[in-house]
Amino acid sequence: MRDTRGQDWQELERRLGARGLQSFIEDQIIPSLSELKPAPETKDGFPKSLTWPLMAGFVIFFFSFMLIEFQMPRNTLGTIGSFLLFPTMLVGIMATTVYLMRYKIAALIEDAQNNFLIRSQAMGTIAARFDLHYVPTPGGTSKALQMIAKWKHCPRKFAKWWRLCKNPVDWSYRARPYAALG
Repeated sequence: MRDTRGQDWQELERRLGARGLQSFIEDQIIPSLSELKPAPETKDGFPKSLTWPLMAGFVIFFFSFMLIEFQMPRNTLGTIGSFLLFPTMLVGIMATTVYLMRYKIAALIEDAQNNFLIRSQAMGTIAARFDLHYVPTPGGTSKALQMIAKWKHCPRKFAKWWRLCKNPVDWSYRARPYAALG
């Protein structure tokens, strides 16, 4: 909203029937939202910190597959071997890349969760101002996150976060919720 000498705020307060809306936003909402730590993203919304490692994994796959492909014989067995080797190597190298980046991925998920909690708190504060209820996560954690959390190589911090999400706790405090996770 553009503020031109208070006219826009006054119009919004009049339409919503809420007095002191500008001071409410400036005193309560903006300070809590200033705690957000947005991660840099590409124009497609993919985290920039994961772009180069995944690209490196793909390049390693490409060159290693080409090196092995040139060594394969040019007969039926070589063709079948190449056909089976391609998906096996692709999945294997990408899985290895993700395994090596698991702590970076867990940190991204933790930061996203922390940002989500801060936004949820701000939305809850706004909703309470208008006598409404805000439900931040009606569906709980996704099945994919549950599978990752149960994986034996999952970072401990991520597994603890998932257990916290699985067993609801009061997230209404403003302290960093992951301080207890170590």
